[in-house]
Amino acid sequence: MDIDVLFPSGVQMQSVVDRPVQHDPRGRIVQMKIAPVVTTQTVTSTKAALPASPLASRNRMVIRNLDPVRTLRIGQESTVTEKVGLLVEPLEELTIEFDTSTAVAVWAVATGAEVKVEVIES
Repeated sequence: MDIDVLFPSGVQMQSVVDRPVQHDPRGRIVQMKIAPVVTTQTVTSTKAALPASPLASRNRMVIRNLDPVRTLRIGQESTVTEKVGLLVEPLEELTIEFDTSTAVAVWAVATGAEVKVEVIES
């Protein structure tokens, strides 16, 4: 059985045009006390520090999953696994706030195949 391609009629198209969807502007304010450092790394099914060389005295970390399909998990070295940890969905961006006086290590593991991740620290 063949699948036919359906095209909207003129009435349907005009209905969409008459009711535009309002989108909120995508602006953000980010406070940075030190210059940001951007790192791109590949996370596999083996635990890895995120990033491999963390920035000293960081107060913020943004983790961006660059993969459109695969997920990863983050957490502490002793607890994070493919099934345990905070899940970072495909193309999701996660911001973590830190106390600059306390060093915190973030570890990541891919839930399947390898995942490319961008980490921005400041």
